[in-house]
Amino acid sequence: MKTIFKGLLVIFCLSIGFNANSQNLFNVELYGGLNKNYFQTGEPTANPDLRFSGPLGQHAGINFLPSIGQNWQMSIQTEWMRSAIRLENADFNSSNRYNSYGNYALGARYNIDKITHVFYFQPAFGISINNYLEPMEGAFGAYSKRDIHFTARAEVGAKIYNKNRNYLLLGLRHQQGFGSGNPYGSEQWTDIPISGNASYTGMFIGYGINTDNWFKRSMVKIPKPEIENPWSDGIYAIASGSLRHVIDPVYDPTDDFQKVSTSYMVGLGYRQGDFSVESGFSHFRARNVHELLSPEGISVTVSHRTFAVSTVPVTLRYDRQLPTNGKIRLGASFTSHIPVGYRNSGADFINSAGSRFVDGVEYPFESQRTGFASNSRRVFFNSGLYTEMALFRTGMITFKASRNYGSPTFDRVQVDYQVSGVPDSFETKGDLNGWLFEVEYRLPLNHIF
Repeated sequence: MKTIFKGLLVIFCLSIGFNANSQNLFNVELYGGLNKNYFQTGEPTANPDLRFSGPLGQHAGINFLPSIGQNWQMSIQTEWMRSAIRLENADFNSSNRYNSYGNYALGARYNIDKITHVFYFQPAFGISINNYLEPMEGAFGAYSKRDIHFTARAEVGAKIYNKNRNYLLLGLRHQQGFGSGNPYGSEQWTDIPISGNASYTGMFIGYGINTDNWFKRSMVKIPKPEIENPWSDGIYAIASGSLRHVIDPVYDPTDDFQKVSTSYMVGLGYRQGDFSVESGFSHFRARNVHELLSPEGISVTVSHRTFAVSTVPVTLRYDRQLPTNGKIRLGASFTSHIPVGYRNSGADFINSAGSRFVDGVEYPFESQRTGFASNSRRVFFNSGLYTEMALFRTGMITFKASRNYGSPTFDRVQVDYQVSGVPDSFETKGDLNGWLFEVEYRLPLNHIF
């Protein structure tokens, strides 16, 4: 492996040196997107009713592209890829298993230049690496193993230039792996008869940087162009991430991030004057935490179930420029979230027993936890205030404080238990209400096209 990486590094450095002398440097591309992974499944022996499906995964990477001819570029590519397999039983309970790969490829790109945009085709060869766990023989525990597959790639796409010859990247790629292996470990370890070879088909979007701009030299100082108005009317792209704070009276000492969960959103918007309307795809992660209490009210044990919800948000925004600063705007937003996807532990039944010492006193406990399948489609809402400013001369960055409210129950658990022989029971519910802090980036597409 070290030999392969050193060889790629030497090729990259030599190509940069050669092109620097010929005044024709290289491009750097950053990209990310969704992918469909391919697996082969057998008949599960432990659970014959188990069914498999492949939800969409994600991939992101960087591509170095030194020029090697008039229309040709070398491609030196490194990439992170996550795949998922969904397990479902006859009761329609489902769960996802995830695994991550590192993909490395060396290839060549042929460009068909149309002045303002480029179409390209890029074949490549490389390797794909993933790590998985296997049980230790004769001992309790597991050790990590590494699986390597040789791969071939074919990629097509388009590059749309801006004024500085940087570009928006849109592409489609298929990676075909050779050989076979279990990406999650042996069936004896996982009870999942799955084999794979790191094959996937994916779509991606990215941004290409023309590094010729970094090395230009001129004795005449050229003034910077005026910043284009990022708030002009038209369509823009959105990407955002957020942290959601939950006011939960149950405290889990084993989880430092119990009160914080994450979410993200991608989509498109349209601005007309001071108003904007947006929509896209959002994904929320959350926990449903519950605890067992002694007759004296002492917390004996805490546990939780995780769940995730995907929504289609529809947002209306209104903002105005500050009278003292034309580069910052203040505004308010209102969002309706329409749930379209959902994942939790479904309908399950778990028995547990044990004891815990608190201040020298032993508290034996037993519990029966019953989870209920839930897939609410009821709309919930978000509203908040934000400040927005120009970034990178053409885009906008937004800092927003908001609150989710009206969320339906997305996870429900009934717990029947006894501590020190005293029985009790309760029901706990999980939802997506709470305060959010969001960071958003908007890129007006009319500045690119």
